[in-house]
Amino acid sequence: MGRGAYLEPDRWFGHAFGQALRAALEADAPRLPAASGRPDVVSGPTGRAPAVVLLHLYYPDLIEEFADRLAALDGLADIAITFPDTWTPDELARLAAAFPRARLAPTPNVGRDIAPFIAALGWARQAGYPLFCKLHSKRSPHLAQGDAWREALLSPLLGAPAAAVAQLQANADVGLLAAGATRTRLGTHGVMHNNAGGWPCSPAGWASPMATTRSFRRGRCSGAGRRRSGP
Repeated sequence: MGRGAYLEPDRWFGHAFGQALRAALEADAPRLPAASGRPDVVSGPTGRAPAVVLLHLYYPDLIEEFADRLAALDGLADIAITFPDTWTPDELARLAAAFPRARLAPTPNVGRDIAPFIAALGWARQAGYPLFCKLHSKRSPHLAQGDAWREALLSPLLGAPAAAVAQLQANADVGLLAAGATRTRLGTHGVMHNNAGGWPCSPAGWASPMATTRSFRRGRCSGAGRRRSGP
């Protein structure tokens, strides 16, 4: 293979060549129709929960893991799942069986989990949820400790969900509760260079849409239950 057509990660472009190849292959891949999911959550006898989990589940082999993790949220948070529209019908059937009451929306994997999150958040606002928990099936296969990184992100968020919901309900100025281990200075190399404050380096956490907007304007967020002032 010529030196000008390599796919290996490098220090300058990272995994960009491999990601471009994947995008090119997925462009012509078979896609699930939008109507193939489940358009709304199946509410329990008490109606909608006070919060909703917005999960982007990219890896089908993590379906059962997330089903086990989120089972403890029954009654506290409903579940809405976006997943790549390039999944197979069999993978969708597994997802529907593992999450019989969740909203299921096949969504193009644009911007990794960001575009699916924006679409899911728009639905959640229209549905009237005052709180949400944004999660994604972080695996980072290019990292040796990718699964450990997912555990570090999820355990603090799902370890005491009732406390997270209570804190957001009681403190209008708290816009985001994220795992403290994810807080990264925005001046850190490879993150951002226009701000010296701290901010979660992974888009996962409990949040209130309205309070999040106010907190961004004030430069506040909360990590691991502690509020810190930003710039």
